[in-house]
Amino acid sequence: MKSRDTIFTHEELITEIRRQIKEVGTQREFAALVGISLNTLSKVLRGKEPPGHQLMTHLGVETVTCYRRKFYNPHPQY
Repeated sequence: MKSRDTIFTHEELITEIRRQIKEVGTQREFAALVGISLNTLSKVLRGKEPPGHQLMTHLGVETVTCYRRKFYNPHPQY
């Protein structure tokens, strides 16, 4: 994994999960290692469910919400 200040996209996080699954062997073995059901893991990998606390803890990541301007307006009208 990357450094503490690295921001991951959802796709990058899924790629990391898939990489770790490959290291362990199977999705079933990875799910057991993490302490989640195979069904839950499958839903996360398909984008049907966000990664839960157990999986995020295993990966050593946290959810961070941020906001940014869609465009820069040097003279905003209030």
